[in-house]
Amino acid sequence: MIRRYFFLILVGALLGFASVPAFACLCPYAQASVADMVNGEIEGSSAVFTGKVLGFEYRKGILFERPGQSLPTDGQDRETMLVRFEVDRWWKMPQPSEMLLITDQTRLLQPSDTMLLSSQGSFFGCIYPLVRGSTYLIYASGPADRLQYRPCSRTRPIDKAKDDLDILGKGNKPRKPKTD
Repeated sequence: MIRRYFFLILVGALLGFASVPAFACLCPYAQASVADMVNGEIEGSSAVFTGKVLGFEYRKGILFERPGQSLPTDGQDRETMLVRFEVDRWWKMPQPSEMLLITDQTRLLQPSDTMLLSSQGSFFGCIYPLVRGSTYLIYASGPADRLQYRPCSRTRPIDKAKDDLDILGKGNKPRKPKTD
């Protein structure tokens, strides 16, 4: 009988440890109305827009920057993953019809030209996985030419963003690309 309880406790503990990443989100969520949370997101973001993920690409010389955290100086060559969006609407910071968003996903370039995936990791563990062809409401930070995902924001798939969109309203159409 004691063995059975010990076994059940052990299995429960192992399952609990296995699920830790699912509960690793350390974002401080305030007890506030949705309107107050959305208004806080607008205030704390540089850009707010909806867009469809067109694809992903890696670029050298760009790193995800966190406030109060220095960039890696380990001498490794890194490329950072960027997400290309087709912008549908924007509410803060006018957006072109296509734009790039910096993520914290990197890969290391080794001298043998072999790619090793790495990650600076989500600081708070609260990033939605972005899927090609899916549309999202994005709360981003940074200047227009270096917008990046905002950890602990209300960024979410469009089908889970109804409350935010009701508060945000109609929004604006993206800027047309300049033609030479």
